[in-house]
Amino acid sequence: MPNKEKMSPEELRRYRRRVEQRRRERLRVRRNRQILGGFLIIIGVLVVVFGVKTIGKHLPKKSKSNKTKVVQTTKHYETQRIETTEKTSYKVNDKYSKLKTDKLTVCIDPGHGGKDKGHENGDVVESKQMLEMAKQVSDDLSAYGVNVVLTREDDSFLYLNPRSQVANDNKADVFVSLHRNEDTASGDTSGIELYIDKDADKDTTRLATALYKRIKKVSGMDISKTKYGSKVDEDTNYVVIDGVTMPACLIYFGYVSNSSDNQAFAKNMSKYSSAVTEGILTYLLKKQEEENTIKETEEETYDESLLP
Repeated sequence: MPNKEKMSPEELRRYRRRVEQRRRERLRVRRNRQILGGFLIIIGVLVVVFGVKTIGKHLPKKSKSNKTKVVQTTKHYETQRIETTEKTSYKVNDKYSKLKTDKLTVCIDPGHGGKDKGHENGDVVESKQMLEMAKQVSDDLSAYGVNVVLTREDDSFLYLNPRSQVANDNKADVFVSLHRNEDTASGDTSGIELYIDKDADKDTTRLATALYKRIKKVSGMDISKTKYGSKVDEDTNYVVIDGVTMPACLIYFGYVSNSSDNQAFAKNMSKYSSAVTEGILTYLLKKQEEENTIKETEEETYDESLLP
């Protein structure tokens, strides 16, 4: 180290400048190293984050919910409604895979609604039960790609003629009206009943037969042969049936005045919904086969003995 006492003033100034320059150089190098280190740390973090995301895309995704419940599955109708806390999904029956559904529309009419509760017996309210059932049928048909129109989607009141108009305006291929019945006299009457137009054509009788066969397979309630007109007069149609221009059927799912019918309906509503869905799909499938729009599948027979 130079002896500063022997330096001239000029040499001492030059010496001090060199010391200051070396000090500044060391600080600059240290600062650059710190900046470089911080930059490398940031790069490392980004690599880890994006690496984890990339790997995660290729790993099996865990279901958001382990709570799955098969609400319905029957021997004759293999579509399953699977509910989770996130959404509802469906497994469709290959039996109807050949059905061309892109131009098919079905109108489902849940009877009554709003100020008109329909038939009631304690907690059993026809309008509420039929709305729930109609929504299940709608979900099942939609799973096959069928366009479904409900005459009402909530507990609202709608007159009879506008219900028919909904089906006509949407150019529906099928109209099905869902109801419960009542015996105000004895309360002993029970069972399921189907009604069609008093002047029903071939397509209407085939729709009714397809529905009858599927509903009959569900245990719980007896089912009568399909009837013409209405329960009051076989020569007088129900207003909603009389007003539509497509094959139509009105179904009474048992009597609210009969406790056994109420128990059977509560227990098997999902199965009855499935039966209605399959009956509609079977009719539409056969209709397309006859029109040669699809290759024929298993023959569907229409037993006239099921009609009056």
